[in-house]
Amino acid sequence: IAGEQGVAALSVIMYVNFVFAAALIGFTMGVAPVFSFQYGAGDRGELRSLFSKSTRVIAALSLAMVAASQLLAGPLAALFVGYDPGLKAMTEWGFRIFALSFLCNGWNIFGSGFFTALGDGKTSAILSFLRTLLFQCGAIWLLPRLFELHGVWWATVAAEGGALMGTLWYFWHKREKYHYA
Repeated sequence: IAGEQGVAALSVIMYVNFVFAAALIGFTMGVAPVFSFQYGAGDRGELRSLFSKSTRVIAALSLAMVAASQLLAGPLAALFVGYDPGLKAMTEWGFRIFALSFLCNGWNIFGSGFFTALGDGKTSAILSFLRTLLFQCGAIWLLPRLFELHGVWWATVAAEGGALMGTLWYFWHKREKYHYA
């Protein structure tokens, strides 16, 4: 759709995305053993408390990442592609849209890791499949056909939003089984 410049812009956006996602993955991996321990110990109160605290951390990280992305979109684009004003503008514009996905992806990463920590690999696998294959592939296939370059930037936002619906559905429907809410 945007040729070599579009590929370069998306590559920059994905590099920055990996850095932001690392914080969410790190938090999830760090808290997972604690969830496993509390679940195994049958300490429902501590499990609920930990779940509540974790969701507040995810919410705060998600909002902070979106805010930082909006503030740093220009400098980050300039760092990677400042040599070309048109490419920098495209990258900055795309990143500002793409960054809205941070509102959802922390929940999706946490949801998958959370259910893994509880020994529910099936739910974790379903959430990962929804996020990384079904919704992402569907959005990448459909949105650029409908909205051209805008669709490319919105594809990950839409995919993470769709996956969030699945994550929230499982959080709601599994809460009594695992006693975390």
